[in-house]
Amino acid sequence: MSGHLWETIQKHLDDYGVREAEFAQRIGTSPQIVSSWKARGLRTLPDKRLLVGVSDVTRQSYEEVLDALLRDTLYLPKEAGNDERSATTKPAPTIWASRVSDTTNVKKLPSAHALDPAPPHEVAARDEKKPSKTQRARERQEGEGEL
Repeated sequence: MSGHLWETIQKHLDDYGVREAEFAQRIGTSPQIVSSWKARGLRTLPDKRLLVGVSDVTRQSYEEVLDALLRDTLYLPKEAGNDERSATTKPAPTIWASRVSDTTNVKKLPSAHALDPAPPHEVAARDEKKPSKTQRARERQEGEGEL
């Protein structure tokens, strides 16, 4: 069940005669983690520090390591004809942001007032009439003091 990222790691292990345990130590994780990547593949995104470690040790750019990981976790499509899972890839994740320079695949979050069905002038009038939590607490204390 090895994937794109494991192919990069395995090439490094073969080229330099490094054992998995030594590789794990170099990237800052346990041998069990690296072994699980080999046996089960990557289903979730590991910590960024591990990806940076893989990038540094294998001398691959961080972007190449991240690209391989995103293909393994099916956030990016696998190359055509690579295996049967390529047809069931996840769509690219939608980025939720209020300000992003590249607006490809970005949805803007609505403001709180945009979700309110009342016209803006009614929302403002209603908000002015609401006492704050502090005001309500003071009113409760005053009410208790009168008893």
